[in-house]
Amino acid sequence: MSNKYSIGGYKIALRARTYRTVLVEGKDDKELFNRLKISLPHAANFNIDTSDILSDETLSGCGAKAKIDALAAQITEGSEVANKIRCFVDREWEHLVDPDNQNPLPWQQPQQLAVRIATCGHSIENYGFSLSFVEEYLRHFGGGLASPDTMARIAERIPEILRASAAFSEVARRRSAIKRCSDIFDLNDISFQNGIMVFSDEVENKLHDRGLENHDGFLDEYVQRYTETWCEDPFAIEANYHAHGHIGESILWLGVARVVVDSGFPEAVGREVATGRRDEKRRVWHGWLSSLPPDEIAPIHAAFS
Repeated sequence: MSNKYSIGGYKIALRARTYRTVLVEGKDDKELFNRLKISLPHAANFNIDTSDILSDETLSGCGAKAKIDALAAQITEGSEVANKIRCFVDREWEHLVDPDNQNPLPWQQPQQLAVRIATCGHSIENYGFSLSFVEEYLRHFGGGLASPDTMARIAERIPEILRASAAFSEVARRRSAIKRCSDIFDLNDISFQNGIMVFSDEVENKLHDRGLENHDGFLDEYVQRYTETWCEDPFAIEANYHAHGHIGESILWLGVARVVVDSGFPEAVGREVATGRRDEKRRVWHGWLSSLPPDEIAPIHAAFS
């Protein structure tokens, strides 16, 4: 279906379809769900749509998730349309942030509805915040990066890297700096010191250059949040759920690349691991994710029900 629809028009189109539909936020999500269909025989006939199929005056200025939520809010449970569609969205920080003081809340299962399904962590990318996937990709990457010695070093650093991802994400959220943190990191921006991932002052300078007025003290606050929150239970063991999807992904692979370089590989290789081959990395991730048992990637499989 290539046309665009109002919310009402889309509901009519859904009723007319022979097969059920999964509505996802963007094209990368659609690519993943099409890959999942290959590994799920019962999902072969599902249609996969993205949020940009919705074009309605009431959706003016809405992002992908907001569009899907607006549609889901107009589908009553038990209706014919409800039996034809599953809406899959990034959870973001729903029920993971205290609305009164903006502090993180301990992780809990997301609230799932009959039509609307949300990721367990912040975003669908968070399902890749895993040592298992890191090793899968490094084996694919080749060049001896997945040697037992290097993987042992990475395994030791992964918990620290994920805590850093969550702490940095928290500060970015509090300072409304999420978008300004996109692709901001370079391999030389980080190091490991005294059991913590440390960011260079250059990161704050970049935030200033990108127009963040409250950039001063960003990194000091990061260290404070890291040590006071993300090194303590329960947050220390659930940081992979709390990290912002894109920020966390960047920091994860930056940290892995730092270990790779510290293990004796050239910096050019480290940069390729951190920020190169993005389409290739995404395809490897899709294949890896599709091979996992349903309970390990819950509730993704529920979209095909």
